[in-house]
Amino acid sequence: MEALNELNRYQLSVIESIQQENNKRDEALKNVDIDVVLTKARLYQTKLITMKKDMELISEKSAKLKCRALKLQEQKQKEALGTALEIDRQKQLEAQLSPVVPVVRPSPDRSDTISTGSTRSSNSTTAREAAIITVVASSSSSSSH
Repeated sequence: MEALNELNRYQLSVIESIQQENNKRDEALKNVDIDVVLTKARLYQTKLITMKKDMELISEKSAKLKCRALKLQEQKQKEALGTALEIDRQKQLEAQLSPVVPVVRPSPDRSDTISTGSTRSSNSTTAREAAIITVVASSSSSSSH
């Protein structure tokens, strides 16, 4: 009987060893799944790092473009202001150089008095205008006599 008991103990130890080996195998198979997960995690981490770098690059380019757009807008505004100032200057120059048109108006003293009529909005007469009026008046009075 003792031989049977010994055989029985030996059989139990073999069964226990087999169960331990099965557990090791199961753990190894589980580790295979962990390896797949870790591989995927590394892959996604690499993708994430690449995306972060791309985002930083895009951010920098966007900031540079915004700065450039602002500079271009300021330049366009300066050009528009310069153009408007040039147009105003041209209009003022044309107004200064516009011909003085003599207008004959009867006065109470003399019926052939010449006064100036101008396309300008100002009624003040400059010395140059007075000289022109005098020349025009003298030429028109000499041509009428």
